[in-house]
Amino acid sequence: MTQSKRRFFIALLPPVEIQQFANKIKQHFAEVYNSRAAQKSPPHITLQPPFEWKIEDLAKLEQKLAEFARSQFPVPMTLDGFSAFKPRVIFINVLKIPNL
Repeated sequence: MTQSKRRFFIALLPPVEIQQFANKIKQHFAEVYNSRAAQKSPPHITLQPPFEWKIEDLAKLEQKLAEFARSQFPVPMTLDGFSAFKPRVIFINVLKIPNL
């Protein structure tokens, strides 16, 4: 029996006011540059890039992430201009700090 896999990534969602700010920028890029791909996901800070995980083991992943999240505290974030994953991704730069 073949086990199916799906792609996931792990991310932090910033506070609502930061998400609203980022969404305005994404909307501007969509309107001015016809760039709609950025609107597929909410504003986020990627902690773990996309990876494949067996659907059958999804409950295990959810449990481990929930356990980890319960032991964490809010992380201060400082936004600092823009950066890119060339050639296609522009993002608001989050200063890298040890807690993050």
